[in-house]
Order: sequence, then structure tokens, then C-alpha cells
Amino acid sequence: MKRLPTLLPALFLSLALLPAACDKTPENGLLDGMWQLTEQTPAATGQAVDKKPAGCYWSFQLNMMQIHTIHDPHNGVTFNTTGLFTRRADSLHFERLAVHRYNSDSIITDPASTTLDTVGIHGNRGDFFIEALTHSKLVLRSDFNRLVFRKIG
Repeated sequence: MKRLPTLLPALFLSLALLPAACDKTPENGLLDGMWQLTEQTPAATGQAVDKKPAGCYWSFQLNMMQIHTIHDPHNGVTFNTTGLFTRRADSLHFERLAVHRYNSDSIITDPASTTLDTVGIHGNRGDFFIEALTHSKLVLRSDFNRLVFRKIG
């Protein structure tokens, strides 16, 4: 009973810190989460294409990204593409892009591949300038495309 006054504050302090210790803070700031591709403007044509009906989603967490489509197998095989990304102040660099199967991945090795053109990436890696990044909107620009996204979650 003598230790109770000493143990109670320690118990309350440890419980107060517990949720903060378990939560994973967003490592990439506003970029983390899921984004829906809403518009794609190829540099070759300059004509914006409405991508909302395609159901294309990009997700970012830690240093990994995933592209998922709900209607068509965008990479020619599956509905999922995975890869690693690096974010610098105003740019995103994608590498090790792979066709994701449920039991294995196949890395896209051809630098001139058109496999991912429909989702905004040309070749087997991507370099994008971040034109805008807010809580609700992301705009990326590469040598091949300008992509506009809306935040989903």
C-alpha cells in the first residue's frame, strides 16, 4: 500500500505514452496514403484525359508505392504494380517497379517499356516533379505525363 502513490503516476504516464509509441507517423507527410488518378495529360498530345472511370489508385507508405486498378489489368497481367520510391523536396523517383502477383513479383526491366503508360509511368522507373501537394490534391509532372490525383485516404 505504501508503493501505491509511487506506482499510480508511473502507470498513468506509461498508459498515456502507449498510443504515441504504437502509432506510425506518416514518414512522407502529405504524400502518404491513397490517391486516385483523375487526369492524365500526355506531353506528346497536350490533351487531358479523364482517368476517373479507369479506377486507378496510387498508394504511398514508408518507401513503397503501389498502383492498383479496379477495371483493367493495367500492367498487362494483373491489377497491381509495386515499387520503391524516394522523395526529395519537390520530386519523386520510382524504381524497381514490378508486376505484382500474389505469390511473386516480376520486375519490369525494359527502360522503354510501355507497360505502365496507362497509369502514367513510362519505362521501368519514373522521375516526377511535384507541382502541387495538399491534403486533397497531388499533381506530378514527368517528361511524358502530367498527372492529377485526389486524396482518397
